[in-house]
Amino acid sequence: MKRGEKVLEQAQNMIDDGRKPSASVLSQELGWAENDVHRCLNSLEKKGEIETYTKAFMGRKHRLVGVKR
Repeated sequence: MKRGEKVLEQAQNMIDDGRKPSASVLSQELGWAENDVHRCLNSLEKKGEIETYTKAFMGRKHRLVGVKR
């Protein structure tokens, strides 16, 4: 399985569990560097498989992920 597919699958699982995936949470759960997750998210977004948006909370900006179904 390619890295992008792993990120997509993990994001879908988190959404199915009622959680909101962010790039930092995905990197923690997958055990990858956050930069690698951002690269995968950029690729998936260009392909139209996901949507991302930025939201600020707790004094930091977080990149959240929405999966297109």
